[in-house]
Amino acid sequence: MRRSAPIAILLLIMVGNVAFHWLASMTNETTPNPSTGLEKISKNAQLTDQKKSIVAVYVNGQARTFNRTWCSIVENIFQPLKDSNHEVFVFVAAERDAFSNTYSEILRYLQAQKVLKIGDIVIEDRPPVEKRSNLKYGTIEEKEPERHLIPRKCFEELVFKGRWFHGGGTSFHSKNGIYTAEVLSKLYFRRRVDELRQTYEEVHDISFDWIISARPDNVYIEKLPDPRFFMRRDTNYSDRVYAVNWGHGSSKRSLNPVKRVQGINNRFSMGGRTAMSKLMRMYDYLCFQNITFETIPAQMNLEQLTYWYLSEFRNVRVSYFPSPVPFLFYRLRINSVWPLEHPNHRPALTSANRLERLRCYKSAIDVVDRCQKTSRGMSTYGRGVLEEKQRNCIWNVSARIFLFFNIFLSPDSLLHKYVCVT
Repeated sequence: MRRSAPIAILLLIMVGNVAFHWLASMTNETTPNPSTGLEKISKNAQLTDQKKSIVAVYVNGQARTFNRTWCSIVENIFQPLKDSNHEVFVFVAAERDAFSNTYSEILRYLQAQKVLKIGDIVIEDRPPVEKRSNLKYGTIEEKEPERHLIPRKCFEELVFKGRWFHGGGTSFHSKNGIYTAEVLSKLYFRRRVDELRQTYEEVHDISFDWIISARPDNVYIEKLPDPRFFMRRDTNYSDRVYAVNWGHGSSKRSLNPVKRVQGINNRFSMGGRTAMSKLMRMYDYLCFQNITFETIPAQMNLEQLTYWYLSEFRNVRVSYFPSPVPFLFYRLRINSVWPLEHPNHRPALTSANRLERLRCYKSAIDVVDRCQKTSRGMSTYGRGVLEEKQRNCIWNVSARIFLFFNIFLSPDSLLHKYVCVT
C-alpha cells in the first residue's frame, strides 16, 4: 500500500510521456523557432561590406565549468564570427582556481585548429579587500590604495549601496559583505582583460573593430549575429554597447520602485572598442576616480548599477538585440543541485511557448553533455568535474511534469529519488 501512490505517479508519467511525444510531433511545424530571427539577420549581414575585421573576445571569470561550455562558445560565437570573415583574438584575465589550467589547454587546442588566435592569457589571485585603516577617511591626506587591492572605502560604500541579499548584513564577513567583494573582484578582472587588449594593440600596432565580452559559464544555444548587422542599423555603432533584450535584473511590474529601475544583462555584451572599454573600466571609476557615492542610486543590483554607470556617468548608449532574436544562453553552475538554469526560470528567458522552452533547454543540456565527453578525451580536460548522476532520468521526469503542470522538480526531490535512484 505504501508504494501505491508512487506507482500511480509513475503511471501518470508514462501516460504523459506518450502524450509529450505525440504533442511534439504535432507541433513541429507550427511551434515558433527563436532562431528564425537569427536567419534573417544572417541574410541582412550578407548585404553589408564583407571586408575582414578583427574582433577581440574577452573571457574573464573562473574556469570552473569552462570544460563543459567551451563547445557552445565555439559553435555559437567563434565559428559564426570566423564564417562571417572576422578574425578572432581571445583575451583571458581570470581568477586562479583548481580549473584555471583549462583556459590555456582548450584555447591552445582551438588555436591549433585555426579557430582563433590567443591574444594573451593571465591568471591571477583574487584581489583582497584593503585592510581597515585606523584613520578615518577625509581626516588627513592618505596615500592612494595599491592597484592590486580593492580599496576599503570602495568596498564599504558598495556594501551599503548594493542590493544583493535582503537581511544579508553589512559587515566584512556578512553575506552582503562577501558578495560585494566578489562583485568588485569581477569588475577588477574586467579591467585586467581590457588592459591586455590595449597592450596587444600597442605592441602589434593594430586596432580591434569589435569587442565581445562573453562569460565562460554561459551555455549558448543560438548563433551570434554578424556584428556588421549592427553597423547597418546604427550609424554610431562604435559608441554603443549591445546587449541581449532579456535578463535586465529589473521588473517593470514590481511595486517596489528600486526593482523597476532599468538594468542591462550582465553576462554578455558587445560593441565598439571605445564603448566597451568604458564598460570594462567600471572598476576604475568606482574605486579610483573619486566617484561621489552619494550620486549612485541606492539599492541597485549589478545589472542596474552597470546600466546607470554607462548611461548616466559615461554617456554610452545601450542598444539591444532585435526583438525576434533572444540569443539565448543558460548559466552553468558547479556544485549545485540543478547546475543548469531550469526552464521554469523567472522571468522566462524566452517568450516562446512551453514546449519550445523545453526544446531550448534540452539543447543546452545536450551541448553540455557532448562537451564534457569531448573534454574527457582530450589531455587532462575534465579533471575534478563532479558527475551529475542519473541526468537522463532526471531530465525525462522533470520535462514531462513541467510540460503538463508547469512545475520543474529538482534532482533531490522524493519523486526523483524514487524513480531514478531506488
